[in-house]
Amino acid sequence: MKHIIIAIAIFMVFTANAQVDYYNTTTNGTNASAIGLNNEADGDNAFVGGGNSKAQGQNSFAFGLSAETHATNAFALGLSTKSNGVASFTIGKYITANGTDSYVIGKGITSSYRLVNDIPNSLMIGMNSTQAHVFRKPVLWVGRHRQNRYRKRHQPLGQTPHQSGR
Repeated sequence: MKHIIIAIAIFMVFTANAQVDYYNTTTNGTNASAIGLNNEADGDNAFVGGGNSKAQGQNSFAFGLSAETHATNAFALGLSTKSNGVASFTIGKYITANGTDSYVIGKGITSSYRLVNDIPNSLMIGMNSTQAHVFRKPVLWVGRHRQNRYRKRHQPLGQTPHQSGR
């Protein structure tokens, strides 16, 4: 009898698809976990915590109050943060990352006036604004050299040294 109980316990541990804890929190994804109040973990291997948050992308992570991930490998942490792009990343308050591999750190003004990064492969940092204070866009590399290596310091973008007259 003791061996049967142990076997049932082991079977239950290895067949569990998700973990849920607290009130009105659901998991629909395989191996998804949800902790907190009114949270949804719909993506496979997703984790959600806090309150009124959603982790809908596969392998996504959402934690905070109204933090949301809607794409694969997305990360959202904070108050009203949204990571909608694949592998996007948000930390802060009232911010959104829509581009693939786009990052946003900081704070927008309200949930209606957000700091938003729509540009793939870029980083945006801002505080209490809808505009970035620091922005880093992708640099294209060819072999071991930057693609725009010929551009001089004060030369306008998109012109060669001969076009700018310098």
